[in-house]
Amino acid sequence: MPYTGPGDDTLPGNVKKLPQNKRAQWVHVWNSAYKNCMSGKTGGGAGNPKDCEGTAFRFANGVAKKELEAMEEADKEGRMISTANA
Repeated sequence: MPYTGPGDDTLPGNVKKLPQNKRAQWVHVWNSAYKNCMSGKTGGGAGNPKDCEGTAFRFANGVAKKELEAMEEADKEGRMISTANA
């Protein structure tokens, strides 16, 4: 079930708590991973929606986690990270 964007009401609660630009990134990664997995040409799950959803969640949550960790580390060090183009 691909997501329509960062304002999608069906986004998981942890994603809804992210800033809008990070939600948009999460949606993009999730949708791309899901589409690739469902594709018979490139997919590892090749048509199994449940497996592909799990794969998409792992990819999207992994990217979001890395971004949030980088932001937290910068905050601890007193640095600013621009998220305008993220």
